[in-house]
Amino acid sequence: MTGTQTPRSDSLPTRTTDEQPTGGAVTAAPTAESPLSGSDSLLSSGLSFSDDPWHAHDSLPAKTVAEPAYRNVAPQEVFGTASFRAAGIPVPPPAAAPARTLTGTPAFEILVLLLTAAYAIFLYRHLNDIVLLFRRVFRTRASRERLTASSGSGNNMHRFLNIAAIFGLLFLGAATIKSIDTLLPAEIPDAWPYELLAASSLLAALLWALIAAYQSLLLKTVGTVTLAMLLTDQIWMLKRTYFALAAILATPLFLLLALVPSNLGTSWLYITAVGLAITAILCLRETSQLFLVKKIPILYWFLYLCIVEIFPFSLLWLIATR
Repeated sequence: MTGTQTPRSDSLPTRTTDEQPTGGAVTAAPTAESPLSGSDSLLSSGLSFSDDPWHAHDSLPAKTVAEPAYRNVAPQEVFGTASFRAAGIPVPPPAAAPARTLTGTPAFEILVLLLTAAYAIFLYRHLNDIVLLFRRVFRTRASRERLTASSGSGNNMHRFLNIAAIFGLLFLGAATIKSIDTLLPAEIPDAWPYELLAASSLLAALLWALIAAYQSLLLKTVGTVTLAMLLTDQIWMLKRTYFALAAILATPLFLLLALVPSNLGTSWLYITAVGLAITAILCLRETSQLFLVKKIPILYWFLYLCIVEIFPFSLLWLIATR
């Protein structure tokens, strides 16, 4: 029994294909009724197919992606016109390492403690010599007598002055470092070794000792050349006596200066400097009176000041500024 088959309504419509007599490439051209000819079809995008797989990528159309444009906008455009800037919370800076200072080393603190103990022992052991020193300084100045007339007698006084000189040099070394750290606060470079910072007070004391040795050697040389050993010995005795007096009077002020922080000890530093300056002025006044008593022209006293007292300090200042 033969019957007639009715085509399904959901079947695809027939296509017409144009066969090419030569060549392996086939181009499918859809008919007008083809549903593939819509706007979303691949064929409408202009794609072509080739039998050569190595050149398939060459048939894709090139597309250029536009770079997004950026522009600066105000905060009101992003957060709205009713927005406002809130109070910022201060962020603490990162913890930095403490600055290196000349007096911030344990060696300086140990030296100050040893200096304090030595000063107490010095007062206890030489209390009579200290009282005698004060009597000679102030009594002879009040009676217009020369201090050197009685200062050179007795081995006890010489021994006392030698101990006071060593004590005073240590005091000057520590006071110099403390003064530099107070008046010129600056961070010490890391390149400086720690041993140099620890021994800075001793190096300053050694520098003062070299200045004292230069003055003593120069006075002895001048006395030997000019045959005035008595005068130079008396000048040197005056310097040692007033140096011992300055060490005794200024040490308590320096200990107070060393115990307070650098930013709070400026007043004590000025008081200590004023005390040392008064003692130095009294010593220079006594030497000038000695020249006048010996009937030596005052010009020689000025030469003594320039060569013995001023020259070493001016030389150190010139070296430091360079």
